[in-house]
Amino acid sequence: MSTKGWGKTTLDTRGRPRVLESSLQSATEAELDRLQATGAILDYYHRPDGAPRRRGQERAGVPDLIIAVRDDLVLAIELKSATGRLTKWQRFWLQAFGTRGCVCRSIDEVRDFLGKWGVR
Repeated sequence: MSTKGWGKTTLDTRGRPRVLESSLQSATEAELDRLQATGAILDYYHRPDGAPRRRGQERAGVPDLIIAVRDDLVLAIELKSATGRLTKWQRFWLQAFGTRGCVCRSIDEVRDFLGKWGVR
C-alpha cells in the first residue's frame, strides 16, 4: 500500500503504515494557503484539533475545513486518516453539504475534490 501524498506516516502495532491526521491537516492548510495566495479561493476556516470548545460556539461534527471558493460556492472537507471513521454528526454535516462536502484521506484526495470544483 502506498502512502504517498498522505502526510507523515508511522507504523501501527502490526507494522502497517499509519497516517497522522495532524500531518494531513498541515499539508492541506499549506495547499489552501497556496491556493488563496494565487486567488483560486477566497478564504478558508479550520478549527485546529484540540482547540477549546465553548458551549454554544462550536457544534459537534462540523467539517474540519470550510472553504469559500467564490461568493456562490462554499465547500466542506472532513479530514480523516486511512482508518478514521466518521461520527454520526460528521455524517450529518457532510450530508447537509451534499456534493459540496467530502471526506479526504490524503492530500491527493483534497486536490482531486477541489479540482472537481475548478480549484487548481
